[in-house]
Amino acid sequence: MNVLLNIKLLSLFWAVSFLIHFLWEMLQVPFYQDMADNRHAQVVWTCTQATFGDANIALVAYLIASLTARSLAWLYPVSRRTLLVYLMVGLLITVFFEYLATEVLDRWTYSAQMPTLPLIGTGLLPILQWLVVPLLSLRMTQLLYLGLRHKDRK
Repeated sequence: MNVLLNIKLLSLFWAVSFLIHFLWEMLQVPFYQDMADNRHAQVVWTCTQATFGDANIALVAYLIASLTARSLAWLYPVSRRTLLVYLMVGLLITVFFEYLATEVLDRWTYSAQMPTLPLIGTGLLPILQWLVVPLLSLRMTQLLYLGLRHKDRK
């Protein structure tokens, strides 16, 4: 696989991941303390900042999964092992950062509506986010990447 196609693939994956994570962040606003009461511009900015973190977590997980697959283009076809590495790395990073942000650094607080995991107190929506959004991101990237590969062959 050539370098330019690798760059396109990683950029495409990051952009798709960013867009889907942003939508998720906006939908879960009511589950964070005081977010629903903020001005719209402030909510959008806060969600945008969180989304940069989400997309970067996704990229790190993708790159680590690439090591397992020994290919940056592992998303087509996806092996179960590589997919499991991708999801587990992202999930572990997410749980760590959620714990750090809510319990240690007080960066944000869950509202009473947020269901949480017993013992560690991590919100279930961020956990669900890591299971739903990465799978959607991979599928969307697969479809778009097939188009890139087809176009580059012409």
